[in-house]
Amino acid sequence: MKSKIRIIFIGDFTGKGDEGLSQISKKISELVNDCYNVKNINTKDIFHIVTIVEIIKFKPDIIHYITGPTLRSFIILTILKLVLLNNVKTIVSATRPFFRRKYFNLLKIFPIDLIFTQAKKWEIVFKKAAIDTVFLPNPIDTNKFKNREFLHTGLRRKYNLPYNKKILLHIGHIKANRNLRVFVEKHDELVKRNFQVVIVSSSYFAEDQKLMSELKASGVIILSDYFSNIEEIYSLADVYIFPVKGLEDNYFPEGYNEVGVVDMPLTILEALAVGVPILSTHIDALKRLLRINNSKNIVKFWNGEGSTLIDALNDIEIKERINNSNIIKLIDKTNIKNKIIFEYNNLLKI
Repeated sequence: MKSKIRIIFIGDFTGKGDEGLSQISKKISELVNDCYNVKNINTKDIFHIVTIVEIIKFKPDIIHYITGPTLRSFIILTILKLVLLNNVKTIVSATRPFFRRKYFNLLKIFPIDLIFTQAKKWEIVFKKAAIDTVFLPNPIDTNKFKNREFLHTGLRRKYNLPYNKKILLHIGHIKANRNLRVFVEKHDELVKRNFQVVIVSSSYFAEDQKLMSELKASGVIILSDYFSNIEEIYSLADVYIFPVKGLEDNYFPEGYNEVGVVDMPLTILEALAVGVPILSTHIDALKRLLRINNSKNIVKFWNGEGSTLIDALNDIEIKERINNSNIIKLIDKTNIKNKIIFEYNNLLKI
């Protein structure tokens, strides 16, 4: 039986689920759907009169803004708090934050009750604005994404992929800000070392056709379908690679498109759960997750430049799946659910 407590989630609940922000929105809402009365609102609909009336009638106890945050999301939550005329609590997930540095002093004027953070640099910013924060990784279904032995031949035949090469897998958008051109630049060296690059392209955004052509011309295999059983693709890979460059700890972007990825990429967490060796550029929130679990050597990091890609790959042992049990416990969806419920109840003093 559901609690009488009412939660509104504001996020991206559209699409098939092959885009990070959309996946995270759906996952968090689904986690607590059996515990509370839940209503999902798409960010693009938030300023429609019909939506505002719907929110007022729902009388939420908590409004949880999942995507962002941006200055816009803080303004939206403040307006909703004024309109509702009650003690509604406001929570934000720092999934893909974007604030220009000049706005930092404004943050303290917004009545945000709690921010779920991932990257340390954003936690510092929000704490300076006197906003309470709690570290919360993104949730993963560890029953679906789980450690399996190498399943090369059968699955590779199923997906028409070579089984006499080492597969270097990446899953995500084919966009200019994701540093995928490194596969074009280092094509010859990758071929010499018997690597086959495979990219599973998200259908959520339109693909960069020029980049797509360059990748294909370099021999990269691109799978553009939506795979509901994407765990099989992880299982057939030798290495999962995440080439997207994270922003420097002390750098705050001037444009939203500079933020090429969510703070804690889901595909890296899914690869961790499956036990695939991982090579990633420096991602602040990922490093923090690994430090918390004293698991600093689980992921190999590199600077994203082509000159060091081969050296980094040479440093990875490709022999068996990796047991990441400590990390898996932390990112497991049941653990994340319990943490969210604890924080909700704590805010509501129940």
